[in-house]
Amino acid sequence: MAKELDKQKDCPICNRNNSCNKNGDCWCGNEFFPREIFDLVTGDQLGKSCICKDCLNQFKGKN
Repeated sequence: MAKELDKQKDCPICNRNNSCNKNGDCWCGNEFFPREIFDLVTGDQLGKSCICKDCLNQFKGKN
């Protein structure tokens, strides 16, 4: 169980810490995530953990 909770802290794109605070106000709640960014996440990881801010900013910078 603890291992699964740790995985929720990992970005599904880069596997680094996503700095998400699921228990309260989080940075990701105020961000726009383009639909296409989710194409970078494998199907088994969709909806299981948040994409990190670095990956989001990098994606937005390229598109």
